[in-house]
Amino acid sequence: MSTEIQSSLIEAIQTIAGAKLDNVNFTKSYTGIVRSTDGLKAIVEVLGSESECIIPHNLASFIGKDDIVIVQDITNGNLQKIIQGVISSINKDMFHIYDPVEDRIVSSVEQLWDEELGMAIDIVFEME
Repeated sequence: MSTEIQSSLIEAIQTIAGAKLDNVNFTKSYTGIVRSTDGLKAIVEVLGSESECIIPHNLASFIGKDDIVIVQDITNGNLQKIIQGVISSINKDMFHIYDPVEDRIVSSVEQLWDEELGMAIDIVFEME
């Protein structure tokens, strides 16, 4: 097979793959800092700009100003964002992950344990 035909085939495959990837539905997640809350809404600073985010009912009592949160852009167009997890300043020893499909907190980390040292580790999460 000639080099020209091989190059044409590679280009065709890249074009088809690129078109397929443009139609793939996925969501993006970001970390951010809560700037304010109002009921089940929060203003979160994500990537240097502020966005309004939905607070799931199950996480509402854990989220407050200056908390670090995981925000999911559920439309991938910056139109609707939901908070999926929080490192709470209210409950400093907990990290919660919310599952919107199951509508509940599915994971919480209360303490980190170092197997080699055989002891709990105190970690301070910070975000600039």
